[in-house]
Amino acid sequence: MPVLFSCKITHSVITFLDRRGEDLEDLYDRCDWPAEFLRDSSSWLEADKMESLLKQIDLDYGRKPHSDAQSDENLMVCAGHLSKDLRSWGVLDSVLRMVQAPKDLFAQPERFLSYFISPAPPVGEVKRAHDSVSFVLPISEAQFPYVTAYLRAALEALPTYISKPMANVTWENSRVAISWSENQDSLFDEAQSADISLHPELVSSILSNLESSQKDLEEVKCTLFVRDEDVERLRAELV
Repeated sequence: MPVLFSCKITHSVITFLDRRGEDLEDLYDRCDWPAEFLRDSSSWLEADKMESLLKQIDLDYGRKPHSDAQSDENLMVCAGHLSKDLRSWGVLDSVLRMVQAPKDLFAQPERFLSYFISPAPPVGEVKRAHDSVSFVLPISEAQFPYVTAYLRAALEALPTYISKPMANVTWENSRVAISWSENQDSLFDEAQSADISLHPELVSSILSNLESSQKDLEEVKCTLFVRDEDVERLRAELV
């Protein structure tokens, strides 16, 4: 089965550009996929096609001067860092808002990455500490620089879902290292945090149900995508 990347990535980048006021008609006219597909957080694209698309988007929109403070940052990094505000991840956005602490966000990084990479990548050489985790996975930043730039920034932004400052993430070759501080002050005051606090057992139950339904939908979409690709290849061979 080919490696696929989630259209949560394209949805995020396109939403970021749309909010920045970009004219995206040229992108849609030259693209092989309809806008509805690229904005569907449960759809998938083959890895090489996703990387090529992000590279083209960066060439078309990432070099333009803008007045916003983030204009000097990499386009994929900007979109990844604004994940919480862009709300482009479907049910996953709601799931992350119910997590209680940064350590819970990063306790199972392979679980988060499985929402963006299919088949879910095996994670090896895991090293854990109370405020960090590192691991190796078969997705190299040298092979997929645009996808990994986005995913690295998205990982950094995960604590913002629970009103904490960003984590620090490095992605060198195939090794990913994440560090955070459990003692970081909230971006909001404690009263606000208390208002959104839920009983841990209730949160766990809700998370489990949401993740299950989301995974089922994405697996169906993934299977259909692979089947359609196989059908197209067979048709091409018969011509």
